[in-house]
Amino acid sequence: MPSTLAGLVLFVALLVPGYAYQRRRARAVPEREHTAFTETLSVVFVSVIVDWVVLAAFAFLAHFLPRATLDPARLLDDPNRYTADHFLAVVLWSAAFLAVAALLGHALAARPPHRPGRRLGEAQQSAWWLAFHEHPDATVHIGCILHDGSYVAGILHSYSRASAEHGDRDLTLRGEITYRTARGRVAAALPNVNLVVLSARDIAVLTVTYVRPQPVAAE
Repeated sequence: MPSTLAGLVLFVALLVPGYAYQRRRARAVPEREHTAFTETLSVVFVSVIVDWVVLAAFAFLAHFLPRATLDPARLLDDPNRYTADHFLAVVLWSAAFLAVAALLGHALAARPPHRPGRRLGEAQQSAWWLAFHEHPDATVHIGCILHDGSYVAGILHSYSRASAEHGDRDLTLRGEITYRTARGRVAAALPNVNLVVLSARDIAVLTVTYVRPQPVAAE
């Protein structure tokens, strides 16, 4: 571990690409149970790879555009003196290095384009994840028949990404919320209600309808 403040700052900065990767990856895939050791290895591994790629790109620029970049030889030979003499340049190039590395780490976590019928790793994906991500470009309308026989419907707002199927998961619906009692025959919009939270343990049947935006006709 670093023993100085500068070393600590450099250590944290070099791990930023892995952190950016991990954060986007957490939003792009179903939530899974990982140990702290596994997550740390993922952050470190991605950071090392990305940092080396960006460092190689910097070395390429320094070789072909020596006047436009820092002098790696002088910087490594006497970093304190070189930084003092070229403080602004060192700060700007360091910020650029960090920004490019973070963006690259973030980009690496992007999900591949969805292909109809493609089911990779179904065992680690919940039924909710598979159903709600079938058509990523569509608005997802949800209808829920509850165990007591009542019915609730609305537009999908959010849901638990846990891969384990259990009753503690929640999903929220937004927009015009329609509701029908257990003994009712017609569902009606609930006045002054724009969001509703449903627990998975209360849902008996869940229906999904995909509504794609209509193309705008050319004038």
